[in-house]
Amino acid sequence: MKSSANTYYGSYVDAGATGIPFYGYALNGVAIAYTTYNGTTNQFEYHHTTDATPDFAVGNTQASFPIQSFLGIGTSTPTNSSTGLTLKKNTSGYFGSYIDAGATGRPFYGYALDGFPKAWTELNSSNNTWEVNYNGAQIAVTSGGNVGIGLTNPAQKLDVAGTIHASNLNGGATSLSTDAAGNIIRTPSDARLKDNIATIDDALDKVLQMHGVTYNFIDAKRFGSSRQMGFLAQDLEQVVPEAVSSGGEYKSVNYQVLVALLAEAVKEQQKQIAEQKHQNENLKETLELLTKKIDDKISSKN
Repeated sequence: MKSSANTYYGSYVDAGATGIPFYGYALNGVAIAYTTYNGTTNQFEYHHTTDATPDFAVGNTQASFPIQSFLGIGTSTPTNSSTGLTLKKNTSGYFGSYIDAGATGRPFYGYALDGFPKAWTELNSSNNTWEVNYNGAQIAVTSGGNVGIGLTNPAQKLDVAGTIHASNLNGGATSLSTDAAGNIIRTPSDARLKDNIATIDDALDKVLQMHGVTYNFIDAKRFGSSRQMGFLAQDLEQVVPEAVSSGGEYKSVNYQVLVALLAEAVKEQQKQIAEQKHQNENLKETLELLTKKIDDKISSKN
């Protein structure tokens, strides 16, 4: 015990050049629980066993729990089956920390105010979902990978109860589509984005070949049971392939494409009507001229 050594006060055990400093407890001369400095590994160690593997070690840059060792908080038996917070170095190939709430408890990670939970995540054993709670369950993830926002039983990969907002859609009402990567975007129509621009040919002929139908979906649970009106993608693809796409298992129709086709078809039809009107006017003038000649001829004979 030193009063001062290099301005430090306190006590220590000096084991000499080759010894191992030892502070702890023994039973019948056998070390049971102790701290020691390991000169080989340059670590300060805590042992609670008779083997050479430390339960806890502090080096000059890190602290560590050796493999298969656990630190328990809220439990006196920190193992795989314990309850409370467990920090583990390696168990079954996994590293990290977890809270084991036992056979019937709910693991809980979150924040409280004056002892009352405010925001937390938990595994809800009643519906087997991982939930984020803040004034109720706001996000739920099923074991199958479905994510629910605002609901706890998502039936799809993303199931939202409420309005969805995306900043890339700001700027007023618009129609939506997907790009080649499957991202939901505002339907692109800016001329600066387009190349190989050409007027639609034979628009009226294409429209006359289109076959509109009414129908019901076979999967009424997914698509609804009400009567529908539209086109069959396979039929429309033979006439307007630009309006049909094959994404996933089934074909789909981009009905927005048909707007341009119908507009050009109306223009073609209007042109035909105008030509017919002009022909009718010419025929009317010719008929009036012939009628006048006949009348003049009859009058001259009288």
